[in-house]
Amino acid sequence: MADTIAKMIYDNLKSEGFDVYFPGQHVGVCKSRYVVVKPGMDIPYVDYSTNIIYYDLLLYVPQRNFSNYAKFLNDVEKAMTKIFPTLRCTNNRSQPYFDDSVKGWMVSTEYVNYRKIYSDYINQQTDSEEE
Repeated sequence: MADTIAKMIYDNLKSEGFDVYFPGQHVGVCKSRYVVVKPGMDIPYVDYSTNIIYYDLLLYVPQRNFSNYAKFLNDVEKAMTKIFPTLRCTNNRSQPYFDDSVKGWMVSTEYVNYRKIYSDYINQQTDSEEE
């Protein structure tokens, strides 16, 4: 199962009435708009005991509904404000592109979460470096 934050995104969007999936769950052609929640990179934050975790929301609209993608993107981003400050929009959005595998238009938007690395893990790393 997906991590806790990805599940939080999923549950939030589902409760707002969106059709939501994790990668690999949606099968077939895009007949109506839907969102795929995809956990992204997990990178250390400078020299602090924090990691930055990125989440991509992949938004799909049917082939003949290209003109609706911008409203769909705005609706999803508005729904995501309900879980701020846990997740923050980076304002990184992809250009829409036609995904031939699902016969629909896809645009993505990126969110970020800062997660503290547990002190036990840090202590283990520090201890092993001293040896």
